[in-house]
Amino acid sequence: MGAPGPSRALLAAAALTALAAGAVLGWLVHEQRQRPPPQPVRVGAALVLPERTPLPAFRLASGERTMDQTALRGRWTLLFFGYTHCPDVCPTTLALVAEALGRLPPAVRAHVGVWFVSVDPARDDPARAASYAAFFGQGIVGLSGARADIDRLARAVGAYYELGERDAGGGYLVNHSASLFLVDPAGRFAGVVAPPFDAASLAATLERLVQQEEASP
Repeated sequence: MGAPGPSRALLAAAALTALAAGAVLGWLVHEQRQRPPPQPVRVGAALVLPERTPLPAFRLASGERTMDQTALRGRWTLLFFGYTHCPDVCPTTLALVAEALGRLPPAVRAHVGVWFVSVDPARDDPARAASYAAFFGQGIVGLSGARADIDRLARAVGAYYELGERDAGGGYLVNHSASLFLVDPAGRFAGVVAPPFDAASLAATLERLVQQEEASP
């Protein structure tokens, strides 16, 4: 005769254990789905995300300098998506950002960067984007590049743009987000500063973000 098989009691106990484990796992999955996502936290003029996602890989250029997602690490960065032919929103916003930077104490200013990312690479090559951004102040970096890289970065932070119809002379406008998008020193999308805002409130917000980062363990 062969070795005796497991008793019915043992088989029943094993089945009950498996059912119980499945029920617990199902409950945990259900609870996770029912739990609302963490809400953004208001920090001055910004809405800051409590849970942050690293930015995807991309490659853009400012003048002759190539820059990728690693260039965003080590400081807080404001991303602004626009184009150099913009008649109103871009020059107004960049002038306001430049004023805000000028209000920061030097120790805080060293921990803040600004990127102007053109969403119109057909007309804005890296040299033009860099020159345009530099007009508004030192430390504002203008970038352009392949459409795929621009779109990858824009999607990661929720920036929007749409090319308008061409006029008789071949020109066109671009509808685009007017918000500033925050990237934290770890290179993660961290939140948004939506208009309207002024230079004083933006400067105060950036100072608070830098101070909070320095105070965190």
